Amino acid sequence: MTPNGGNPAGNRPFILSPGDVLAERFRLERCVGQGGIGSVWLARDAQLDNDPVACKVLKETLQQDRRAVADLKREVLLTRRLRHPHILAVYTFWETDDTRFITMEYVEGANLADVLIDRGGTLALDDLLPWLHDISAALDYAHGQEVLHRDVKPANMLLDATGEPRLADFGIARTAREVTNRLTGELSFGTLVYVSPEQLMGEELDARSDQYSFAASIYELLSGHPPFHQGSIVTQIQFKPAPPVPGVSHTVNQVLLRGLAKRPEDRFDSCDALVRALRDAARGQAPRLSPPSTPLVDTASNTETRTLPRVEDMLAPLRLGALLVEAGVISSHQRDAVLEEQRRTGARFGTLVLKRGNATEDDIARALCRQLHLARADFTSPAIDRETVQLLPRRSALKRCCVPLRREGATVYLAMADPLDLATINEMEASFRINVVPLVATESEIRAFLAGG
Repeated sequence: MTPNGGNPAGNRPFILSPGDVLAERFRLERCVGQGGIGSVWLARDAQLDNDPVACKVLKETLQQDRRAVADLKREVLLTRRLRHPHILAVYTFWETDDTRFITMEYVEGANLADVLIDRGGTLALDDLLPWLHDISAALDYAHGQEVLHRDVKPANMLLDATGEPRLADFGIARTAREVTNRLTGELSFGTLVYVSPEQLMGEELDARSDQYSFAASIYELLSGHPPFHQGSIVTQIQFKPAPPVPGVSHTVNQVLLRGLAKRPEDRFDSCDALVRALRDAARGQAPRLSPPSTPLVDTASNTETRTLPRVEDMLAPLRLGALLVEAGVISSHQRDAVLEEQRRTGARFGTLVLKRGNATEDDIARALCRQLHLARADFTSPAIDRETVQLLPRRSALKRCCVPLRREGATVYLAMADPLDLATINEMEASFRINVVPLVATESEIRAFLAGG
């Protein structure tokens, strides 16, 4: 049994019920929540001894938004390589005839926003510190892997059945929120109150932006509300110092205000440094407030630091590398070696993998098909339409390693050596007012096809 009896996603609103099976594998037990993405279900994985798994089923507006689906796929690929005891594991992105959904680790327990309400609106710093220590470790680990969370808040800090914290929704909830903002023109107040000044300004982000949101979350857990929650939130975040939290010491407030500094360079070197300073302040010791060093993320030896690159710039090599490691095509050691050579030469990641002999073009294409649930391009198909092929000039097609093969109504099927090249997909959709469905192809196949055309 599948929802809607097998009708394609987007034809009409689908209704999920306990007992429904997604992707012929995940049997839904009960809905455990609603969020910015859609409904969250506890399910049982029939292929893994009926182990519990969380299925985040995209709401209708996301199901039908091509850009949203592409962005969410990208975030899943980026996030699922994170392996840390205090980060909720993300498994993969699924697309069926009925629906699209994300599978992830299921945790039975409350989030810190719920705990705050249950305990009367404030929490004691001594009770918080063990959780904050683990959450800061998770954030610093992710930053070391060059992954930003971008949506740190109490609702994304989960407690499992043993009381251990897990940080959830790296990038995924933010992507869903941005789609909603784009479609409605409205900002989400619920997350806005934790956003850093530089994020509001659309500036380049690094780990210190997550640290600001982390500090704003701690502020709320101690006081019952975020630093700015009334009036003109945007203006206050940008220009107004946060008021001290009543009922806590001056030194604790000093630490919080350092984490909430308007300028990133005035914050702590890491989330762990923020929590250590809070622990010192709670013990009556002078917090460690030495001048911060300007960049934050150490990807090598704990001695050298550097600023994270722009999120979009860092995705291309990481997403393909992570995908190939997950698919078993290359090892993590081989990926790291390719990334190092890429930093030195600027060559494309896939080109270097082939040059080093780590994998063949066909290996990469099969991995893309399997991991992204995309079809392989068939260059012998009689359905190929020469008029559609000419939508993209040959020079551009060669440069981008892609070629449009056929058109069905407002949809164009685009053979791509890199189906994760969202810039090309978005540009074609905007230029030709079409929907693009990527098909996986090798660079050799595309070049041979264009040479023969």
